[in-house]
This record gives sequence, C-alpha cells and structure tokens, in this order.
Amino acid sequence: MNYLRITIATGVAAMSCAGCIRGPAPAEMPDINAAAAARAALVEYDSDGNGILSSMELRSCPSILMKLSEYDTDGDLHVSADEVAQRISAWVETDIAFVTGYTCTITYSHRPLQGAKIQLVPETFLGETIKPASGVSDRAGIASLAIADEDLSSDLRGLRGVQFGLYKVQITHPTRKVAEQYNTNSLLGCEIYPYGDPETFTYNVGPK
Repeated sequence: MNYLRITIATGVAAMSCAGCIRGPAPAEMPDINAAAAARAALVEYDSDGNGILSSMELRSCPSILMKLSEYDTDGDLHVSADEVAQRISAWVETDIAFVTGYTCTITYSHRPLQGAKIQLVPETFLGETIKPASGVSDRAGIASLAIADEDLSSDLRGLRGVQFGLYKVQITHPTRKVAEQYNTNSLLGCEIYPYGDPETFTYNVGPK
C-alpha cells in the first residue's frame, strides 16, 4: 500500500509585538482569554459532561492529544479546563505574535509529492483571532505555510507567518486520494508552541 508521508518542521524564527519583525508595523499578539478558551474547549469536547477531557475524547482534538503529557500536569491522564488554560496562557504571555519559516515536506511512496495542499485549521475554541494557514508543496515536496493576506490586517499584508496556537491538520491533493481522517474528518493535529527546540511532525496517511 502506498502512503503519503508528511514531515512538518516548526518555524525557526518568531515575530513579536516588541517590533522585531521587518516591515511597516509590529505584529501584535492576538487577544485570547485563556480561561474562556479552556471552558469553550470543554464545551466542545467533553462529551460525557464530567468536567475533564479523556484521551478518548481528545481524539477529536488531536492538537491537545499529541501533547497530552504537556497538558496533563497532574498526571491523571485527563485534561482539565485549568490545565488547558495554563498551557494557552504560556504562549499568550510570551507576547510573540507569529512563527516564521514554518515548512513541511510531503512525500508519496518515499518520493517528493508536488501539489499537495496542507492546511492548519485553528481549534474553534480559540476564537477568531487565530487565523488558518496553508501551503502547497513544490517539486521537492516542500510547502511553506502562511496565513493568507486577506486574513491579515492591511499593514501586515505580505507577511509570511503562522500564529502560535492549536490546529487541526488537513492534507489534500488534486489527483491523489487522501482519506477523510486526514482532511475533512481530520485526526491529525499540531500545536505551534513558542518554547523549546523546533519539532518535526511526521504523519503517515493514505487510502483506507
């Protein structure tokens, strides 16, 4: 069976509201209320209504599930609203607005795949301040992800960056069939986080 392999490396530079970006204006950190976002996450994903998110419930929120050990600070294998809020606060309080140089490499049968589209779709509980990002792979299978100009304020148009946040990952291709669990019903996710070394995410997706 052929598989589509996607390797995503996080950006190597950040833009802060302190004016560290190159351009006509600094990028401001989105205004996110961490506590409100955490409560909204439980409303969306706490299917049994017990006030915590289990690993089974988090299958619908893969961006948190893949980082369960980071969110689950008390080690009970569940995530509470307070734990979600604490994690969101950590990157909101950095006052860093964007990460740049966020790229992915896409291969099919171990060969670079041109024309694959990868989209980062923000978790809805973060509100409308976190914008989606996307990119299309080139002949080498490399896609550079960025927020579309129309989703940026006029003074930031042309800026190539992705915001810190929690995202579902969706991968499509115009001629290669990619199963729904990797796009419209995606089970893939990523967290773009301002601390630590750049990560590499590898997804193996393909037909059922």
